[in-house]
Amino acid sequence: MKNYLYFMRLSVSILVALHLSAAGNCQTLLNENFSYPSGTCLTANGWNAHSSPGVNAVVVSSQGLAFQGYPSSDIGLAALLANTGEDVNKSFSPVSTGVLYFSFLVKVNAITNDYFFNLGGTTMGTTTYRGKVFTDGTGNNFNFGLSLGSNTPVLTTGEPYVNGTVYLVVLKYSFIPDPSNDQVSLFVFSGTIPGAEPVTPTIGPLIDANVADVNNIGTLALRQYSAAQNILVDGIRVATKWADAVGVLTGKEDPLMSNNPVLYPVPVKEELIVSNIPNVNMIEIFDFKGRKVISVKTEATDIVKIPVNNLSPGLYLIRLRTSEGIKIMRFVKS
Repeated sequence: MKNYLYFMRLSVSILVALHLSAAGNCQTLLNENFSYPSGTCLTANGWNAHSSPGVNAVVVSSQGLAFQGYPSSDIGLAALLANTGEDVNKSFSPVSTGVLYFSFLVKVNAITNDYFFNLGGTTMGTTTYRGKVFTDGTGNNFNFGLSLGSNTPVLTTGEPYVNGTVYLVVLKYSFIPDPSNDQVSLFVFSGTIPGAEPVTPTIGPLIDANVADVNNIGTLALRQYSAAQNILVDGIRVATKWADAVGVLTGKEDPLMSNNPVLYPVPVKEELIVSNIPNVNMIEIFDFKGRKVISVKTEATDIVKIPVNNLSPGLYLIRLRTSEGIKIMRFVKS
């Protein structure tokens, strides 16, 4: 699994270059897909601990999160926030003017009432936190919350959010020239991603005259605060433009999405079976270095058996072509 990170980056590049393209020329300040071995500490993978280092360390989960249309969907794994103790942060090129967008996927498995995500300056301190994102609720239902810097959030209203569901969350931070007037807004999506920033956020924009403006924003943090907490965070993207952060994928809808192609057995040793593919006319397999190792033409069949016994053990990418589009999947050769 030592080539896992390389392979995941390859998957993203092929998805963007050959399948769908992000609107405009996508430029992100940070793109974190947690493409690290499951169970490893985030501090061993480019993150820094700023609170209780090593105490119930934040680790990489055994699963990643998916949200259709989001370019950082289903890549790598996720961060698991499931205890009290260590809090971690990651830095990016600091920004001091204009607007910053922070998009990420979140799945709340157990509800506790506090913030789990926040922003900081060039170096994450221990008190100057901005743009705090909360969960608040009981049972299986909860609300998201937001504050500029206070521990008392403004909560979402209307239909509550549900445990075990993956949501796309976008935190917007706006630098305002006047003192103590910076703003934060929160957008939460459970279905289709809009192609442009909605006029009305889910929460905000919020200001807080009691909270001093920061000189810049250059770090983001994941926070643990309760042994009852269980939150997965994945696909973090930071940008100065909505389209770059949210990165709505454009192009013709993949006709295979509704067909749900199936790969088995997983992992595979001798023969890979690809089923439920009536529209596929070409199957290509790539190794982790991007080299095409197998190419198979198909003829309106619903199932194809591909010998893979000559492939070296490891991760592979399989590209399924139709006359209207393509779908890319992954499998492991044992």
